[in-house]
Amino acid sequence: MADDGAVATLVSMGFDAPSAQSALKSCGGNMERAVEVLLGGGGGGDGGGAPSSSSSASVIRCDSVSQYSVPDGRSACTCIALSAADAFLSAVEGSEGGDSARSVLTPSFLSEVVNAGVRIYGTLRLRSAGGGSAEHMSAEEVLSSETGRTAYSSLGLLGGVRQGVLSSAAGSDDSPLGLRAQLVGVLGEASPSEWTAALITKTPETVVCILPPGGGEGGSGGIYALIDSHPRPHLGTGEGSYVAIYDNLDGLLGMLRNLFPATDLGPDVGDMMAMMYNSFDLYAMRRAK
Repeated sequence: MADDGAVATLVSMGFDAPSAQSALKSCGGNMERAVEVLLGGGGGGDGGGAPSSSSSASVIRCDSVSQYSVPDGRSACTCIALSAADAFLSAVEGSEGGDSARSVLTPSFLSEVVNAGVRIYGTLRLRSAGGGSAEHMSAEEVLSSETGRTAYSSLGLLGGVRQGVLSSAAGSDDSPLGLRAQLVGVLGEASPSEWTAALITKTPETVVCILPPGGGEGGSGGIYALIDSHPRPHLGTGEGSYVAIYDNLDGLLGMLRNLFPATDLGPDVGDMMAMMYNSFDLYAMRRAK
């Protein structure tokens, strides 16, 4: 049950008690994260509705396991995303169809990769100068470490880190720095016969997208998927980790915009600062050769 004091604090901030209790429960009692969930920010949507797209999502839920339900997992999302990419790409190697991918993406898969990622994150923190303090890590930091290189030796980067900017301005969907352009670029560079994973970090959160073989052409029968270790009950994806599966890129993009909406910081904030605040990093990954 959520701590009564924390619930009272959220109620004093203007949230209703049931919503406050639900948010605290889904976030493992983390007050800061609960406020983000209630406000629909930092992983909230532009309206807080269920996942929306030009084709409806198929959502695989693991309500009992998220990065907040596992001890010391609060800041482990990058390692969890890398573990999910590694496990998925290994499982579907040599297969191009969507059915094989769907068979991999199960609640037990989610439980396994969340726990694996938290274990690797814990090892990294213990070996770091920080001595185990909770801190978000970038994919670059993880993969450049001895622990990361060993744990994820079967993952290969497709190019370097790609940097983009979220925007809600008219025509931003066509921006070369936008989410669509970045993912289309990955699809264009990827092997036509291999699945690709795209880690996206909008600090302090990392999720991983699954992109089908064939340059995104529908003929492969592939699927697009989002694997997320953050509970987002306000989006209708349950109280724990989940996978949202789509038949097309537009569906995936719609969900990503719900998770990472562009933030208007107002007229007093300069363009450069606004771009930095709305920036994201993308790492495209495939099976190492």
